[in-house]
Amino acid sequence: MVLQYKLSTESGSRKRLWVSSDSSDCSSKNIATNTSIGRKRSCNPDNWARNIQKQKRTKGLAYRNRGGYSIPAKTFVDIICRCRQKCNKKILSYDREAAMKTFYSLDSQLAQNIFLRGCIRAKEIKRRRPSNNTKEPRSHSFTYYFRKDKHDIPVCKKYFRDTYQVSDGRIYKCSSKEQVTSLFDQRKGRAASNKIDDTHVVKHIKSFPAYTSHYTRAHNPRRQYLNPDLNIKKMYELYATQCKKENVVPVKEKYYYKVFSTKFNLHFKQPSKDTCQTCDYLQIKIQSSDSEGIQMAKIEKENHLEEAERARSLMAADRKAASDKIFVFSFDLEKALAFPKLTTSVAYYKRNLYVYNFGCHDFNENIGHMFVWPETEV
Repeated sequence: MVLQYKLSTESGSRKRLWVSSDSSDCSSKNIATNTSIGRKRSCNPDNWARNIQKQKRTKGLAYRNRGGYSIPAKTFVDIICRCRQKCNKKILSYDREAAMKTFYSLDSQLAQNIFLRGCIRAKEIKRRRPSNNTKEPRSHSFTYYFRKDKHDIPVCKKYFRDTYQVSDGRIYKCSSKEQVTSLFDQRKGRAASNKIDDTHVVKHIKSFPAYTSHYTRAHNPRRQYLNPDLNIKKMYELYATQCKKENVVPVKEKYYYKVFSTKFNLHFKQPSKDTCQTCDYLQIKIQSSDSEGIQMAKIEKENHLEEAERARSLMAADRKAASDKIFVFSFDLEKALAFPKLTTSVAYYKRNLYVYNFGCHDFNENIGHMFVWPETEV
């Protein structure tokens, strides 16, 4: 329930204090790893200007190269082939245009290279003519084909190249490879030899109790809070101490901070608003149940949130209706406060003692009363 306190001062001015609370204490739960949204923005290579230009080039669209020059889009151009294979009579103009559109509709350069490789066949040299041995003799000759009505029709290299509007170098790259796997770009996709395993770091960060704010979930649904006395330096010192006990080489503090910032959405500031025991229970049920149980828990949680919102709306209306004839009084077991505040390293892994605060407020007189006691007292 949301409470509004209006505290009168000697000068007659009013100060307003908003306190949102629930009848339960802050429940600690495991930290959820979030690889997509962390404290810092994660890089999205698909939105990089260089990769956008690469994608445009693959699709045959107009783009600007790294030198700053504008490259026009690929457009179909009808040509007249005068070779002895009479390619124009075998393949009509609209067939060539359809083949070109199919080629540039492929998603990646690798898929296009595989497509070209399937249209090229290598064969042994049947006859060799005398030469002065200034060049290394060819080991194979290549034949180029168009697929039409499930039939492969041979065409000349120039007709093939101009239809798909690719360079001689790209055709050679595809035709000279014996295996399809060799068409992969060998410059990328390799795992770094010095890659660091962050499993131990993630496990250590998860060992700290985290809290989710109940009433601020609409603004920060994935944000969780750690003990406000903690910070990155203290967490790393605890991590280094644990690694020393387990005889494990710790990572650098900079890398520890990188994992903390990119794989977790954790903050050290103490949330100003409490958590709800029902919401925490239903959230755990959603994460651990089967498909049917998840659906039932989601419906139950939605009903719970709708009831909470309806209660806040009714309370706001009653607060405005307070007068000499109508008495409005509210009470609630408010935010549970952690006590005592310890800076010992062991205390960061333990659950603290909580102190309860029962608040009562008279809306007619704008007077609030607070009753405080520890959780050990009944």
